[in-house]
Amino acid sequence: MHSTFVLCFLSVASLAIGCARDERAAPATELPGFDSGAPSIDRDTSTTNVDSGTTAVMDSSAPLDSATSTDATSPPDLGPPPDVTIIDRCAATYAAFGTQGLIAGGITSKAFAAAYNKEVATLAYPGPMLLAFKGVNGTDASKHKLRVGGLELFGGGPEVRFQGPTAEVSFEMGTGVTLKVPDQLASFKLHFANDIPVVAIRVTAAAGDCTELSVDSLMLLISESAKDIAFGGSTVGALMGTPPIAADAGAGPAIWPLELLGSDKKVTVGGGGP
Repeated sequence: MHSTFVLCFLSVASLAIGCARDERAAPATELPGFDSGAPSIDRDTSTTNVDSGTTAVMDSSAPLDSATSTDATSPPDLGPPPDVTIIDRCAATYAAFGTQGLIAGGITSKAFAAAYNKEVATLAYPGPMLLAFKGVNGTDASKHKLRVGGLELFGGGPEVRFQGPTAEVSFEMGTGVTLKVPDQLASFKLHFANDIPVVAIRVTAAAGDCTELSVDSLMLLISESAKDIAFGGSTVGALMGTPPIAADAGAGPAIWPLELLGSDKKVTVGGGGP
C-alpha cells in the first residue's frame, strides 16, 4: 500500500497554499513570506541630555596638566575589553529541550492558543513535546538530526524520554549554535490527556550556551483529522475554527498552524539518550 505525503506551506502575510506530493518524505524547502532576520531598531542620536544648570565650558586654549587633568569622578582605565568567545558547538552529543516554556501565539487561532497555553501550564512534566538535537558537538551536517515527539518523565523524573511515535528530520547549525529546521514532514503527537497529531514542522531557534533553547518560531501543522479530539474543555476543531489551509482536492486534509515562541531549559533524556 502506497502512502502519499502532503506538506502544505504557510505564509504569515497571505497564508498562501503550496503542496508537494511524493511517495517519499518531501525535501526541505523555505516557507515564502517569512523573514527570520531581527528587525532593525531606529535610534535617535540627534539630541543629548544636558543639564543646562550645571553645564561647564572648557577653555580649549588652556594646556592640559597631567597632574590635574583627571579628577575623582573620572573612570579608571580598565584596559582593552576581553575577547568574546562564541560557542559554535556543544560539548555533549545532543541537546534536548522540553517545551513547557514555549507559548502558543503568532498565527495560531486565538481560542486554541489560549487553551493550549492553559493546558501546558498544568502539565506535571516539562511540556507536551521533546526536541532532541543530535550531533551538536560537531560540524558534520549529515549527523545534524532533530528527533521530535511527545514527552513523558523517565523513572519518575527529572529525566525525560519520548512518549509515542517520533519523527527525525534534518537541521542546520550555524554560528553561535543557531538551529534551523526547514519545512519538513514530521509525524508525531503532542502529549496531552488526548494526544494531538502533528504532520509537519519548522524551527528557527538558538541555543548559544547549549543549555537553553530560544525559539524565534516553531511552526507545527495539525491535520483537520484531529478536529474531534477533546482539548481544553472543547475540541481541537471548535477551538481552531476554519482551517486557513484548505484540503488539496481530496488528496489531503486541511491544515491548522500552531506557532510556538519563547524559550526553555535543557533536559536530560534517560534510558540511553535520544
